[in-house]
Amino acid sequence: MDSRLSFLLPKFAAMPLAFLLYAAGAPAMADTYYLPGDLNKAPFNCSGSGQDYNCGSIDLDKDATLVLNGPIRLQVSGNLSTDKNLSTVNNDYAFDISVGGSVDLKKDVSVTMNLTVGGSIDIAKDARFTGNITAGGNVHFAKDSIYDGDVTVGGFLDVDKDTYITGICRAGSTNFYGCGAKPPVSALHHIRVGHNGTALTCTPAVITVYACAGSDSNGACTAYTGGVSGNVKASNGASVPFTIPSNSSSTSVNLGITTASTVTLSADGYSSSNGYTCWDGNNANCSLNFQDAAFLITVADHVAGLTQTAKIEAVKKSDTSNRCTPGFTGARAVSLSCNYSNPTSGTLQLSIGGSKISCNAPATAVNLTFDSNGTAEPSLLYEDVGTLTLNASTASPAIIGSDSFVVAPASFRITPNESNPHKAGSPFNADVTALNALGNATPNFGKESSATQVRVNFNKCTPTANLGGVAGVVATGLVQSFTNGKGQAANISWSEVGTGDLTAYIDNNPASASAPLPYLSSSIKPAGSTATANSSCTQSFVPHHFDVTHESTRLFWYSGQTIDKIKVTAKAYANPPSAATTTQNYMLGAAANAKVDLAAFSDGPPVAAILPATGTLDIASIAGSAFQGSNKGEAELTPVFKFAQIKTAPLPLRIRATEGSVVTSANGKEDVIPIRSGRLRLSNAFGGVSTVVSMRVRAEYWNGSNWLWNTQDNYTTIKLTSVALTPFPPPGSNFTATVLNDLTLSNGEDTLKLRSTYANKGYVDVALNLAQNAGAQTLDQSCLATHKKTQGNDTPWLRSWYGACSVGANPENDPSARANFGVTAPETRATIFVREVFN
Repeated sequence: MDSRLSFLLPKFAAMPLAFLLYAAGAPAMADTYYLPGDLNKAPFNCSGSGQDYNCGSIDLDKDATLVLNGPIRLQVSGNLSTDKNLSTVNNDYAFDISVGGSVDLKKDVSVTMNLTVGGSIDIAKDARFTGNITAGGNVHFAKDSIYDGDVTVGGFLDVDKDTYITGICRAGSTNFYGCGAKPPVSALHHIRVGHNGTALTCTPAVITVYACAGSDSNGACTAYTGGVSGNVKASNGASVPFTIPSNSSSTSVNLGITTASTVTLSADGYSSSNGYTCWDGNNANCSLNFQDAAFLITVADHVAGLTQTAKIEAVKKSDTSNRCTPGFTGARAVSLSCNYSNPTSGTLQLSIGGSKISCNAPATAVNLTFDSNGTAEPSLLYEDVGTLTLNASTASPAIIGSDSFVVAPASFRITPNESNPHKAGSPFNADVTALNALGNATPNFGKESSATQVRVNFNKCTPTANLGGVAGVVATGLVQSFTNGKGQAANISWSEVGTGDLTAYIDNNPASASAPLPYLSSSIKPAGSTATANSSCTQSFVPHHFDVTHESTRLFWYSGQTIDKIKVTAKAYANPPSAATTTQNYMLGAAANAKVDLAAFSDGPPVAAILPATGTLDIASIAGSAFQGSNKGEAELTPVFKFAQIKTAPLPLRIRATEGSVVTSANGKEDVIPIRSGRLRLSNAFGGVSTVVSMRVRAEYWNGSNWLWNTQDNYTTIKLTSVALTPFPPPGSNFTATVLNDLTLSNGEDTLKLRSTYANKGYVDVALNLAQNAGAQTLDQSCLATHKKTQGNDTPWLRSWYGACSVGANPENDPSARANFGVTAPETRATIFVREVFN
């Protein structure tokens, strides 16, 4: 368990850490689930094996405890919700949950996990969450909580009072600006007494005193910075006071013992929950051996593969005083050996003074030359990593000495397992290799007693902030195991588009607020990047797909008609796809000629490109700049699709958007737009000289073999100013007609009403001028012999085939008919014989 959880809120500050974490961990009626064994049962109902499981939605009752018996990766396609008092017992296993929907956790959460969510997150008060949190939507953290890890939010990060986030925060917007701040310090857990294991009677031993807020781990602990004073004691009665001031966590004191002996160290004079511990550089050991003569060996912590200078001093106590003098000078054969301290085994030899020696093996005699001060400085080279102990001894005089040092990787090599470009939001893996300064893998890396872990992150280069580029959401990958210095970071992703570099550094799981971390006990922080001395911004990201959506409620569109409200949106990957976010950086800073190509496809089945012989789109591409309007990552278009021939059966149209061969809407959403070849049909009308004559106007479409009534047309309107009238009065009389109404089709038809001006007999030819309205009046293109100028109705797509004057495959004639005044309608049903029969 991460000891950083010991940083608690003020009202808990005086309570022991163990009590806070476990006192309420097992209520009498708790539901305890053992994972992965219980994952295929209710309430999880997941499928999978090993450490990977897929689930629908998960809803846990109160007091649920999840006990991990191995590493777990859950992919939840729906939502995750729990009642109060959810807790986990990880047993040092990684727990990663990805949720496609939203997450709602009630109060008193105490969990260790990494949580990635496509939607929103709401976590109630008094939460103790250890791990990284990533969300595509909004996130709300209630009061009095600690989030020990990084938090990355695509939407708004809302944090209530007295809540702490110890890691790095990234958010689209937020009301919280205290990321990285530590909660109030807990009580002192213990004092750690550090020493070298051996010392000289002629000079005081340096003892380093550390104040710890949690348990030791391989000679390290979480620092306590509240200030403490006490005493370092030796079993022979020697005592040295120490003081660690506030805001510090360590100090050094000198302990002098002038008689050769082994003493046991301790500490007292302070108040803590767990007393003290000791560390001799390799082991938890409180014994310190004081000698009259020794080799003082100094090897600095360094990078593997770089030649160092070891300092070996032959020192003894003067025969006449307690002062130190050279043990000897000149050439001397010294028995040198080395030990693999952490890890405790290895394969590579240590080179020192021109000789190669095998560690964990008998000593090798190496000729060294000691100067007048009793110091030899042989060269030293080790090409692997870890903590080594160098031992030196001579039989006559009998002198021994040792020193431990850390050899760290020089860098990390990052090799993504997929080539550029990466798809936004889509997880990918990367191999990470720990290298020495010679560029070779270091096989012992990752074999440490507490295995070193490496995190792979992403640093954005472009688009830059001054262009409006957003940070997006980065899901880092963690390498938790290495073989021969090589491991793999899984599920790395970035929710945006642009360029950048992958970086690698040492970190914990969950992420440490202090990352990058040093290697073992050294101060060396090895790092890696896909950037090189000659190139940077090596990783490019593009949208995972396009969505082409049509927001209109219309049931169909006519061939040749402008289709409105079509959006092409650049999207990131998400599971489920409905959680996909828009890549707002798309086309920011792109070249002036950047574009997205458009093509017409039929919904089929099968889905297939529409050939020009069938029909064409009038827009072949969208300029890249169109995606950087008010809605970043979206472009709107109003295309026209037109059949090559009027008599073409209805077609379900898809518009496919592509950028090169990489991004397409084929794996996204393509709304289907029904296209019909249409026309308007006018019927001859009859009526009295003083009545209103009603002429039926009906919309029709070609079904592949006939013109049918288009009962779904509730959209077409015809203005009365587009109705052309040519009156034909009887000889010697006055006759004209007037149009009384505009037309608005309902269920595909309406009635055009006309009135005779002089109440005389006559007829009038009626044509609808469907031309594009260019401002000035134009002649209709009906099959009538006479044409009148009227205003075009802006519906040219309804021009079609209307009788003898319509010639060719694509005539563009206007509809026409005749209205008769003072003439009765001809019989439409002739009666030849009627007979009544009475039974």
